[in-house]
Amino acid sequence: MTMEVKYALFSGSCLCLSAVQYLLQRGQLSCVVLIEAEPNPDLVQLQHFLQHHQIPMLQYKTESDDSLIADLDRLGANSGIAYLFKHKLRAKLINFFAGDVLNIHPSALPDYRGPMPVFWQLKNGADTVRLTLHKVAEQLDTGDIATHIDLPVHPFDTSQCFHQKIAQAVPALLEQFAQQQAAGTLNWQKQSEHIEIDGEQCELRYAKHVQIGRAHVELQSHSDIVCRLLLEKKKTHKKNKKIKDKKNNITNNTQSSTTDHNRIQ
Repeated sequence: MTMEVKYALFSGSCLCLSAVQYLLQRGQLSCVVLIEAEPNPDLVQLQHFLQHHQIPMLQYKTESDDSLIADLDRLGANSGIAYLFKHKLRAKLINFFAGDVLNIHPSALPDYRGPMPVFWQLKNGADTVRLTLHKVAEQLDTGDIATHIDLPVHPFDTSQCFHQKIAQAVPALLEQFAQQQAAGTLNWQKQSEHIEIDGEQCELRYAKHVQIGRAHVELQSHSDIVCRLLLEKKKTHKKNKKIKDKKNNITNNTQSSTTDHNRIQ
């Protein structure tokens, strides 16, 4: 008999609520494990939602996993999903789930491993961002890949708004994983340690942490460039349209004058 899957969702942001609702609908949510952090509006809002819907909340502690593991066992959690969870999961916690812990990472792993993959991909002009579901390993973002979906990038996308897009796509990613698992078509892929760009092997790009102020300025600069290009294009289009309309008016006036002259004759 197959054991019923009960997930502990590891997160610290309201953006995880799409995943919470998806797992609730499937009857697969055991609890939500919150990050260890000072209260902030995003975290407080998440706590209020979970409390209102009577969803068990557990607290991650950086010094030890013992009390957390005891609570996870009490709640019957046998699998884990990490999404927007800033802490590195230690071996003891991974082993509690028998290695059955997944992470949602927004990049085509192994490229853009690290804490800020969305920022760096947008900064580097990516056309699409891959949302990858992979196993959690002791070394960050290196576990075997289960499945993925690709999300298109709009020229005006910023890191903040694109994270909203990712949150909306998370249920589709989890559903794809569930369907492939049920059909027996899930194909775990080991990560390589190189990438190919235009047929050439290249070094992996690491998505290092960037201070929020700097990230905002750099993304704003990128957005401003795109805005200026689009405005110039729009101005050129308007100018060409005016020239075309003027030519059409001249042609129409000429034709009208010719017709009137013929009538007089």
